[in-house]
Amino acid sequence: MKVLSTAQHEAWQSLRQAPIEELRDGIWAVPLPLPVNGLPSVFSYFILDSAGDLHLIDAGWDSEASWSAFGDALDRLGFSLDRIRTVTVTHFHPDHLGMAERIRTTSGARVGLLAGEQRTLDLIANPAAFEEQHDRSMLDWGVPQDLWAQLHAPSAVGVDFAEFHADVELAEGDVLDIPGRHLRVLATPGHTSGELSLHDEDAAILYSGDHLLPNQFPGIGLGGQPLTNPIADYLASLEKVEALGDIEVDPGHGWRFSGLRERVETTRRHHLARSAEIAAILERGGSPSVWEVASRVSWTAGWENLRPSERLSALGQTALHIDYLAGAR
Repeated sequence: MKVLSTAQHEAWQSLRQAPIEELRDGIWAVPLPLPVNGLPSVFSYFILDSAGDLHLIDAGWDSEASWSAFGDALDRLGFSLDRIRTVTVTHFHPDHLGMAERIRTTSGARVGLLAGEQRTLDLIANPAAFEEQHDRSMLDWGVPQDLWAQLHAPSAVGVDFAEFHADVELAEGDVLDIPGRHLRVLATPGHTSGELSLHDEDAAILYSGDHLLPNQFPGIGLGGQPLTNPIADYLASLEKVEALGDIEVDPGHGWRFSGLRERVETTRRHHLARSAEIAAILERGGSPSVWEVASRVSWTAGWENLRPSERLSALGQTALHIDYLAGAR
């Protein structure tokens, strides 16, 4: 894997904002700040069409700091809000969907999501169903009842966007409405049930959102109630982008890189190793609960050091790996 942006890489390593960077003629990576420890920014990609209008991939966290940085980027590049025509959101998490509503309201832009991601938002919009799902999971996973409320982390599941409705529900193979450009939608579920990636066939770029990152292994099954196993979905999604060859990858976080196939293989091995570790725990017998299995997994930060939202994610992923292993037998 090769770093394609020294400035982005150095900024990420020192936890500071990278500069705005032009990737190709009329395509810019714009870092927007995040209020999250260890994640200095998320990239919004600005794409100029043949009519002189602007299209965005991802919208950043909805904060005054992010809105200010967004406005500064528009000014620096010589655009006004009313030049924005579309916002395509890779997935519903707050750092990607965040400012989409504010941008839509102020610019009139149309916002697009993969249809499966709108289904997740519709589920979250039903508080009773959402609470029922949470409590059922806590019970099924064997979580001590005095920790249920602590593990109910709204910011981790996107409750802030429960009322959001996309203007356009996208599907596999759709081509975005960007005059003079050819960006094709790839359904890449796994991280969330309806994450999408975008393949710019002319520029030979994959905009990967959180599906494939240069320095992190994305969590899987983060939000919603998937209809299929997200581990299996994620592994299939990796195969889909692997078939594109070694094109440039422009991710949601980190830095631009090449060596797509190498990164896919490293990421795949990581998740399969997690499945193997959980399989080994289960083979020791005793019918452990998901809570007990998760507490024995070698999480990078250590089980005891995980914050509530991280522990909720770890529990969810443990349950998904157990389900995946059952299906693989």
